[in-house]
Amino acid sequence: MAQWRKVKYVMIHPNYVKDEMQNDIAIIMLDESLLFNRWVRQVCLPALNTAGPEWKVSPSPQSMCIAIGWGSIRENGPDRKLDFFSNQNNLYLV
Repeated sequence: MAQWRKVKYVMIHPNYVKDEMQNDIAIIMLDESLLFNRWVRQVCLPALNTAGPEWKVSPSPQSMCIAIGWGSIRENGPDRKLDFFSNQNNLYLV
């Protein structure tokens, strides 16, 4: 079930560095809400207490982190629908 929306506003991270892919994040506001269904759903963000008090300083080795992403699965790849992913993974810092 396709849903079409127009982008109303884009806010790119003020310290985004394209050549180095640093701070590669943005907030996109759509012209109207999406209807959640089997294929469309909200991003799964960790709870505020997931990292414990460490989040204010920095994570220590062997602590669990949650990586959430959406975008191209390979660097310098073509921007085709098949090259995009949406995923969440639990990772342990080394």
